[in-house]
Amino acid sequence: MGYSTRLYAVEIATLNDAIGSCDQALLKRLQEVNQQVDEPPAEADLRGDVTLRITKEGQILFNEQPMSLDELSQEVLAIESGSLEVVMEAPWTKTHEAVNLANNETIPKSGLERVITRYESDDPQLAQYLDQTPKITWSRNELDEDETDDDLTYQPAFDISEEILSDLVSGNLNQSGAEHGYALEIMCFTLGQLLPDDDLIGDLEPLELETPLQQPRIPVPLKEYHDFPVISFLTAEEVAAEFQRLSRLNLEFPSDEDIEEAREAFFACIKIAADEKLSVVAFYH
Repeated sequence: MGYSTRLYAVEIATLNDAIGSCDQALLKRLQEVNQQVDEPPAEADLRGDVTLRITKEGQILFNEQPMSLDELSQEVLAIESGSLEVVMEAPWTKTHEAVNLANNETIPKSGLERVITRYESDDPQLAQYLDQTPKITWSRNELDEDETDDDLTYQPAFDISEEILSDLVSGNLNQSGAEHGYALEIMCFTLGQLLPDDDLIGDLEPLELETPLQQPRIPVPLKEYHDFPVISFLTAEEVAAEFQRLSRLNLEFPSDEDIEEAREAFFACIKIAADEKLSVVAFYH
């Protein structure tokens, strides 16, 4: 929900070899991963039990009642079950960003079963660039009685056109853009491993770790674009150096327990990649 950073341990050389390889077996694997999208059934009710609206003026309304960001976090944490409908009115304000960050931290700790997000605008010129179709952007995966956390592998939801995936495998990147960035994430998931962060890592900047992964950098020959996902990477050698640097830092963050947990999760991810002598590719969206 909201802004998040996903980290993948993968060999950069393997990604570059795959791009332009015209490997049809690989393309099929990417398509299979892409098809495993957590979409609601057609008859699903895309209205939430609780409504959170961020107005274009930056006002926070929870079930139509004004409240502060701190009050909102407490309300969300107190929800025992059901669904939350988040309505974002354009234009985007600092309040929108703050609410997204807060939701990213509090929603997984609440009893919410799913979150439905929609974007609204009364500006026709802006509305055409917004996806106003409501989407289930977060859902809690219920465990079967015979399953444990260790039995499950988290699968992000991807939804990229087959043409874009084909562009990546064929090397047709002259018109590459943001969609190809999402396709690259599918390739990282398929050829590498998604590093486990327990859904704790949102924006890297508030962690104050000064990691190079905060700076946009694309490891493969995609054209630069100014949109999500924001991509960055560390080579295997840079991962080793980053692990050594972070090992010397005090990861405690007394003023914010959530940030401290995210710092520790980030370090744990880097350690896994360093132990396996792999590169790390980060996707922020």
